[in-house]
Amino acid sequence: MSVQSMSGREKGDSCVCLSCATVLADRKESPMDARTSGTVLLHVVAMDENVTEIDLSELYDDIYYMLEQEGHTKAHSAEHASITLRVILGLVYSLIIIICGIGNLLLVIVMGRYKKARTTTNLLIANLALSDFVVAVLCIPFDLDYYIINERAWNYGPHMCRLVNYVKMVSLYVSTDALLVIGVDRYMMILHPSRQRMGRKSAILVSVGVWVFSMLIAIPSAKFSKIQPYSNETQFFCGVVWDVQVETASKWYFGSMLVFQFILPVVIMAFCYLAVVWQVFHREPPGVVTDAHRSTLQRSKKKTLRLVAMLVMFVLCWAPYYICTAIRDFHDLLNNNPMNTNIFYAVEATAMGNSAINTCVYVAFNGNVIQYVTKFVQECFRTPKNNEGTMVTFRSRHAAEHATNVTTTEFPLSNTI
Repeated sequence: MSVQSMSGREKGDSCVCLSCATVLADRKESPMDARTSGTVLLHVVAMDENVTEIDLSELYDDIYYMLEQEGHTKAHSAEHASITLRVILGLVYSLIIIICGIGNLLLVIVMGRYKKARTTTNLLIANLALSDFVVAVLCIPFDLDYYIINERAWNYGPHMCRLVNYVKMVSLYVSTDALLVIGVDRYMMILHPSRQRMGRKSAILVSVGVWVFSMLIAIPSAKFSKIQPYSNETQFFCGVVWDVQVETASKWYFGSMLVFQFILPVVIMAFCYLAVVWQVFHREPPGVVTDAHRSTLQRSKKKTLRLVAMLVMFVLCWAPYYICTAIRDFHDLLNNNPMNTNIFYAVEATAMGNSAINTCVYVAFNGNVIQYVTKFVQECFRTPKNNEGTMVTFRSRHAAEHATNVTTTEFPLSNTI
């Protein structure tokens, strides 16, 4: 109902309504702030003995309805997360940066430095480490600033908005496809050991293919990422905003990604790991079981459990994101209430937290990786003394060893991580 169409009211009432509407529209307040300001103004009007409480109530309803229809009540401040949630998410994002940044960088360095660490499974896991590292150093700091510090106000221009959203999607698809390849490779190795397993060169080619494929299917996220001003026109929103003419295509795209980058890979991985777990934990190896066989079987069980844990945490972290995104895109249930912004804060933080969980699973809880990292750190800071009492740095010692054809003793590490 517009102001001009109000019937049965005195001319003074219409003037009051116009005055209230002008003040509230100029302030561009959230619904609750608008309600407070409108109530104050109406109390002032209530001093007029010709205006009853019923008139005031109806007058306020008309004002609020008009502002809501014109979009003035959809303000930036109404979408702010609570202070408690912001503090919690700030701590979560900070931990993700520290854990993923340091842990994955060390893992990538170890893979590049020590040839024995470059097993097929580890090369595939390196995809996860690299994608998680990129997210930690490129995406999470901007999310921390955007969601927590500036409360959904983007200050870095449209190009960085596109880049950050694009990298997020690429990382998600790389993680999904890498986990899928790892699961299938593990299935073939355990249940079909007679078949030729994927070698290092094949693993590298598959890894390159995973990255190229993920970059291609994430292009729409970059194309339609943009910044748009809020109602106050001084702060900007950054996100994937599909044009009206491609709204149907956007739903098809999201539906395809939901099926082919989440549901189907999870089903395939679940089948593979269930078969692997049954084979490893419930079937006895034929013939005489030696101590070496038991040790190998024990390592295989631990590796299988780590991979299963990564799959479970991937599903738990990303399923809420896909569910909420589907509800938001295909139904207005979550769009009508600004308080549901808090849900998206928590859901996206949970999804990003999967990177830190992956790091803990394949780095912190892996004894062989820790040994390689320990060796790397010792080599970097080792300064032993020679017989003359002078300090020998790692570089000079390394050069001397090559000159005299002397080899060093490595840690007794296994060939698998």
